[in-house]
Amino acid sequence: MERVYKAIEKLMSEKDRVIVAIDGMCGSGKTTFSKHLEEKYDATVFQMDWFYLPIEQKTPERMSEPGCNVDYDRVLSEIHEKLDQDKVSYKRYSDITLEYYPMEKELKKLVIIEGAYSMRPEFRKYYDLKIFLGIDPSHQIERLTKREGIEGVKDYIKKWIPLENEYIDHYNLKEACDVVLEAQDAALF
Repeated sequence: MERVYKAIEKLMSEKDRVIVAIDGMCGSGKTTFSKHLEEKYDATVFQMDWFYLPIEQKTPERMSEPGCNVDYDRVLSEIHEKLDQDKVSYKRYSDITLEYYPMEKELKKLVIIEGAYSMRPEFRKYYDLKIFLGIDPSHQIERLTKREGIEGVKDYIKKWIPLENEYIDHYNLKEACDVVLEAQDAALF
């Protein structure tokens, strides 16, 4: 963890605004880790879960792409292309209500974009620090079972884990990151 803190603090001493991506395997602790950094550095956090692709955009063509589950056009236009502003207005999508909710956030000195698909190639040029969180598959299933329950984890095993693994492998995510952490190596997450 110390190397992440040092990297962030060095960047914060050199830049007016620092943009960090946290991507990795489901159940590895991306959200927990981003919340920790948010509190430690008074950061602004955006979750990729807020930008999942709505049902009407899930065409067979789109769903054949690695990392297809995120509305990456909207992430680019509503977040990445506005990182030089003081505030951003964006639409938070709910996959429960299937509706958009207008939101606004102040951009602080440290901005964190966390979640699966945050490291798609078209996003990488915006990041000052790229972090990948991994997790051993058996530990992953254990964590997801606690979080989602027995029935919920079945969907992860059948659908979400294979989709995320395809994305991670296709885009060589670990190699593209500045820091690679394994969840079981850090008590924090």
